[in-house]
Amino acid sequence: MGKIEFIIKEGWLLKGFEKGTYDIKDISNKSYDCSDWYNVDVPGDVHSTLIKYNQIEDPFYGYNDIKCQWVEKKVWIYRNVINISEEMLMQD
Repeated sequence: MGKIEFIIKEGWLLKGFEKGTYDIKDISNKSYDCSDWYNVDVPGDVHSTLIKYNQIEDPFYGYNDIKCQWVEKKVWIYRNVINISEEMLMQD
């Protein structure tokens, strides 16, 4: 069977969790509630997303890096639901 390649730039979500407070199997479930997750731009990163949503100031300016050290203490998970048709799976 051939290799399927495509780029998914839309529909990405991001949320930070305290270590040990999430179950990746639950998060992977299509019906998982993501209403409090950030919509993210891909390509992108955690810090640029948090800046966009006014959760942190630019960490590369002044001493702002000290103010956002909490970001590094969380586990950040990106999520997307991807629907792949049978036709796409059969492509060579």
